Amino acid sequence: MGKFGLIIILVLAAVLLATGLIHRHAGYKICPGCTPHEYFKRGLKYSCSKDKDHRLTALRFIKKAAEKGEFQAELLLAELYLQKFPNGYVPVFQKQIDCLSREAGPDKALATAYYEKVIKKIEKQKTVPPNLFFNIYLLYSQGILPAEKPAEVQQKWLAKAAEAGSHSAMILLAEAAEARGDFTLAKKWFEAAAQDPADWESALKVGDYYFYGKGVPVDYVQAEKWYQKALKAVQKLASTLESDHEKTGIKVAPKVRLDILRKRLSTQKENASGLEYRLEGTVREFLVYVKGPSKKFDLAGKVINKDGKITAQMNSKLKYASPPEAMEKTGFSSMVDGVKWVLGTFSAHMTKDDK
Repeated sequence: MGKFGLIIILVLAAVLLATGLIHRHAGYKICPGCTPHEYFKRGLKYSCSKDKDHRLTALRFIKKAAEKGEFQAELLLAELYLQKFPNGYVPVFQKQIDCLSREAGPDKALATAYYEKVIKKIEKQKTVPPNLFFNIYLLYSQGILPAEKPAEVQQKWLAKAAEAGSHSAMILLAEAAEARGDFTLAKKWFEAAAQDPADWESALKVGDYYFYGKGVPVDYVQAEKWYQKALKAVQKLASTLESDHEKTGIKVAPKVRLDILRKRLSTQKENASGLEYRLEGTVREFLVYVKGPSKKFDLAGKVINKDGKITAQMNSKLKYASPPEAMEKTGFSSMVDGVKWVLGTFSAHMTKDDK
């Protein structure tokens, strides 16, 4: 080999070495032939590097992916440029936001633009982050995203969030339905929320709906089932508490309801008059309805517990066959005893046959 050939070999070796060094130190900056998703994956890879140049490259790759229509890249940039989220918002890309916030400061206009792109595409996605629907609802409800009909748009995304399994959305829908008296819909969402083993309050609500016949017929068997579910949940929660006072206090609500339910069932069994009746009201006020001569349930009376003093009153508007000697009586030891007095008085004075 001549001197000229040796020179060519050395030059080629030098070029290869230089190319290798360049690729080693700067190759991460290029991605020939990358798909939008591959750009996004590379962006995630370098986003939390300690090297600032790596982070800037990560941001460039993510933007490139978003330009090419990558849904996740658009969502990441939307969150990155918003940074300050409404209470209850759970960022999908919190780690990347923490890492890249120094390279991309807040920009509401950019955030809004990217969120609008996400919203246009969200229903076509095969998989959607579980909190995303509720996050979008929060953005509309806080006025961060503009809408021509805010209430209608908020309701739409809240419903989507609940259908997607958002517990927070279920509770909001249930409470709103209950507030407007739509107990059937409220029960539906409280029941769905109660599938969370830790949500004892929703289980208690469902039990109350069956107990008082709100949106469903009175069903003490179902009421007991849901009260037991609530009790089981609070017992598990109580095991994590340190204070004995807290452990005892959290168990009170389901235990009281179960006690009242069992006493009510006992009262029904002990009702010797053979009357068909039902109870409504609250824990401290029982409204006693009895099926009378009209074959309809009439209000026979009520039992009230006011500061520990239990009083029973008959309904003065009823047409009694023989007027009761007393329309009101006090001094009962329990609400159940008051109910018994109302039933006994009704039975004795609504028919001419005192027997």
